[in-house]
Amino acid sequence: MIAFLKICGLLIAVIIASAKKVPISITLIVAAVAAGFLFMPLEKIPLTFLKIIFSWDTWKYVLALWAVLLLEGSLNKMGMLKSLASSSVKMFTDRRYACAVLPSVIGFMPSVGGAYFSAPLVHEIAKDMDISKEKKAFINYWFRHIWESSIPLYPGIFMASAITGFSIPKVMAFQFPVTILGAFTGFAVAYKGVKRTQGEKGQISKRVLEFLKDAWPILLAIIFVLALPTEIVVSILLSIAILWIVIIVKVEKGQVEGKFAGRVFVDSVKESFRPNYFIILLGSILLNQVLQNSTAFGELSVWFNSTGIPPVFVAIVLPMILGMLIGATPGFVGVSFPIILAIAGNSSYGIFALAFTSGVIGVLFSPMHLCIVLTCDYFRTTLFKVFKLMLFPAIAQMALGILTWWVSLHL
Repeated sequence: MIAFLKICGLLIAVIIASAKKVPISITLIVAAVAAGFLFMPLEKIPLTFLKIIFSWDTWKYVLALWAVLLLEGSLNKMGMLKSLASSSVKMFTDRRYACAVLPSVIGFMPSVGGAYFSAPLVHEIAKDMDISKEKKAFINYWFRHIWESSIPLYPGIFMASAITGFSIPKVMAFQFPVTILGAFTGFAVAYKGVKRTQGEKGQISKRVLEFLKDAWPILLAIIFVLALPTEIVVSILLSIAILWIVIIVKVEKGQVEGKFAGRVFVDSVKESFRPNYFIILLGSILLNQVLQNSTAFGELSVWFNSTGIPPVFVAIVLPMILGMLIGATPGFVGVSFPIILAIAGNSSYGIFALAFTSGVIGVLFSPMHLCIVLTCDYFRTTLFKVFKLMLFPAIAQMALGILTWWVSLHL
């Protein structure tokens, strides 16, 4: 009971900090320190923190996040993201598909406020379509975040892997069906009653090749992460190295006008250093490891078993509440997954797949999410109207998450 009350105190402090708009990076670091004082002997705290901070198991994830940001910066500085957005639209003869694919392609990269970049492009494609501004906002916001549950270029995915101990391919295998369902249900909601609209014409093979020409660095990074038997940071850096070899060759041949490889690379590296991102990840790892190296998990597990509260209830409610309050996937993963791990163990990823789905839904319905605020501002609509359109896809995803948990429980 005492352990439960201590954890509740930590969660309440996180909630209050979020309400007061304290950066989640600071909140997680302070929560980790507080957890040390609550659950560890004083003399053990400094050594535990130093051990975690200087562990390769910690830094391999921080470096992986930096590698993702470097890849994004490289593509952005070379203008390849804009080119990718353009070629993705041209792939489809039906502009409804092009309108949905555009923000999802931009969503390959976890840019802060990335929905604001795709908003004017979605508006341009949909300008001749019989579609409300609320639905335009929904398309932009929903499909911009369609990959957040499943691809390893998002911090939440490798954070979930780090905390639970399951491999990234296994995490993706559980999460990918949620993404597919979200795409189908999102399309159904967005284009209910909207007729097919003529888009680009031309040979499909030519349009696909143009898309692959722009998308190959991202696709290569994902393939390397899944296929190579090495750390995720090595896989992503290898794809970046290949990208820069291609860029340098093109610059030397004069195929890229007005670009200087050295300057672009320096700018890309500068753009990749986002201390707040790194501190968020470090804070979540610290909190998880402090709790695992203390008596917290054991005490919490015993208490929950004695009360009869189903772990699945915690896996649904806690991540969703934290996601709505924090408005960021790393935040809810970092705080809720260690607690769920203590209660349910890690014999199966099913309950974490459910927790991840619930948390992402909470994040998407968060009024503190920068992308929804920027999207609604651009399309001159309200959060409530967009959230209303999101209900059906979100409920469908939650149902699939519960089904995934149930199936994994009985296999």
